[in-house]
Amino acid sequence: MPLLAQAKPVAPALDMPPQMRVNPARDEDFAPRSAAAATAATDAATKAETAAASSDEILALLRQSDSGFTGSAIDLPDVTSETVGDEQVPFLTLDQVIDLALNNSYSYAATSAQADQADYAAKASLGQLGPTLDVRTQKGREYSSPASFRDGNGDIVQADQHKRWDATLIGRQPIFAPGSFFDFQKQRAMSRAADQRRDDARESLYYAAIKAYYDVLRAYSSLSFARSYSQRMSDLLEYMRKRVEGGGASKLDFDRVRGRSLQAESTVAESEGTLESTMVTLIQLIGRRVQQVQVPERMMPKVPPTSRLALQDVFDNNPGIRAARSDTEAVREELKSARSKFSPSFAVEWTQAKTRGAGGDQTLV
Repeated sequence: MPLLAQAKPVAPALDMPPQMRVNPARDEDFAPRSAAAATAATDAATKAETAAASSDEILALLRQSDSGFTGSAIDLPDVTSETVGDEQVPFLTLDQVIDLALNNSYSYAATSAQADQADYAAKASLGQLGPTLDVRTQKGREYSSPASFRDGNGDIVQADQHKRWDATLIGRQPIFAPGSFFDFQKQRAMSRAADQRRDDARESLYYAAIKAYYDVLRAYSSLSFARSYSQRMSDLLEYMRKRVEGGGASKLDFDRVRGRSLQAESTVAESEGTLESTMVTLIQLIGRRVQQVQVPERMMPKVPPTSRLALQDVFDNNPGIRAARSDTEAVREELKSARSKFSPSFAVEWTQAKTRGAGGDQTLV
């Protein structure tokens, strides 16, 4: 009687995301090792990383596909864009492309202006907690009945019209003003959120510029490979034509190679169209027409070792998430500010007044 297969135990539900590793972990990686073994393992890992980085060099791939390619810059065809005038630059690097895209973006300029506005609003709300000084002056003609002076006979003047000047100096310093305090806290949180939204817009523009830059490099690489393959297929087609004329190959083999050669030429045309399309996108971002771009030596960024570290990095450094947190904090401070409107406030106030010509007496000050 065959034995029944044992049921597999049900795995408990995961309360955290699975840990993904770039390199597969081995049991000996977790075993205790000596210092020499650890140093040797570190050197081996460094060599492996260098070897992996060498395969990421697009310059080597371009030189393999195009024997005439030298240096570290690629020549781009002349592309006309309706949104860009005659402004042209001969050579651009990735850093220059990012700077041009930042200066050419109207949306980023608007976001930056909103951040500056929020910063000034926070400073204005802070000024409500400081001392204030008001100066008020009034000057005009006054009619007094009776007047405040006597005539030459010593009698009080019953009616007189004269000039009068008043000046008042008022100083005020809040001592306990919860409404102004929480309003400042709200404006400061909104200012931080606006700054982080500006950072988010800047990073989004960075990503768009880098993607457009790398799309141009990728399209140029595809075009270079397509041209190399098309040239080889043309040589193969010429070789097959000679073999067919000499009787060494059939007409069917020649047609098969001819079909592949035509397909290679079609791929070259498609690659040229893709390159022009990516160049138009890059030109619209930077507002300049470019003749050459530099090819970076490495294109692979550093990848976090685990998904937990990647998520933590996103939560801590992503400007969009940080802006959302600041918006939430600003809402809480706004609620406190609304409640503090019902709280009493205390302030110290002093006043100094001067009057000249009151009641017609020009000697009264």
